[in-house]
Amino acid sequence: MASLVIGGTLGAAFALVVETYGGIGSINTGAFVIVGMAAVLATTAKAPLTAVILVFELTQNYGLVLPLILTAALATYLGDRFHPDSSYTASLRRQGIQLPKNEDIDLLDTVDVGEVMQEVDGVLHPWQSLADAAEFFDMTSHHGAPVVNDTGQLVGVLSLSDIVKAGGPSRDITVGEAMSRDPITITADVPVSMALARMASMGVGRLPVVSEDGNRRVIGMFRRVSVVNAYERALSMSKGRELYRERKRIRSQPGADFFELIVEEGSPIANKMIAEVPWPKDIVLVSIRRGTAVLVPHGDTPIRIGDVLTIFGTKECESEIDHLARQES
Repeated sequence: MASLVIGGTLGAAFALVVETYGGIGSINTGAFVIVGMAAVLATTAKAPLTAVILVFELTQNYGLVLPLILTAALATYLGDRFHPDSSYTASLRRQGIQLPKNEDIDLLDTVDVGEVMQEVDGVLHPWQSLADAAEFFDMTSHHGAPVVNDTGQLVGVLSLSDIVKAGGPSRDITVGEAMSRDPITITADVPVSMALARMASMGVGRLPVVSEDGNRRVIGMFRRVSVVNAYERALSMSKGRELYRERKRIRSQPGADFFELIVEEGSPIANKMIAEVPWPKDIVLVSIRRGTAVLVPHGDTPIRIGDVLTIFGTKECESEIDHLARQES
């Protein structure tokens, strides 16, 4: 309500100034009042469409629809440039609370390169021949590899396409002559989304991961398969968070609760299928967390040592379940 009053006042004041000093004669002050109300409401609430509909419902004047839309859109745009928060979220931000927008969250922002990079299973040297490099690619099934000098520092990257451009595998041409010098690199602490953006901008299928101390020592390789692994990891983490929130929501319900058990070495259910386990009555096996992956259990899902079982059931059956996951005495 305050934003409507302030907007109407500003609109009326603007109309009076224009009428007095603009030299355009008499104007409809009421129209400026209505448009001012929509502009201030759209800016403070960050809801331009709501402002237009609300103010239109108050006036029922179709002639003001276009000015309302234009003013609300312009006010919202200018307001975002100076203050991105609405009147509802500004107080939360002052308390250190920031509400994320789900549509703005990139799953690949939640995983670092170091979590999914591949180990360096071999490097090339500038003095090797292209024939040696081709043989290396045949053995490793890679399409590219880092090239390091005698001190282990990265000096370039050689790919199969570089060999083709140089005329094919040859004993007369060295890796140093055909490689791409000063390659784009990445460090292990940056998000996968940034590494993917660099790969896309440069049109390459791999990035050497170098140490953070600046000595260009290769500690891993970020390849296309790393992107797939990162996405699967991010989905697993997201699924795990969703399951956690769901447990928190249902936990307040009387009579039953979620609890977690870790399958220890020597447990009678280790390495058995879920269908083979004599589960107590009135319990539900909700999920199995294995490392960073969250599995949806089925009858043929095997239970491994170290798995974290999330179970929903009564407190009475918790102790009965407990001995299944613990080591047999």
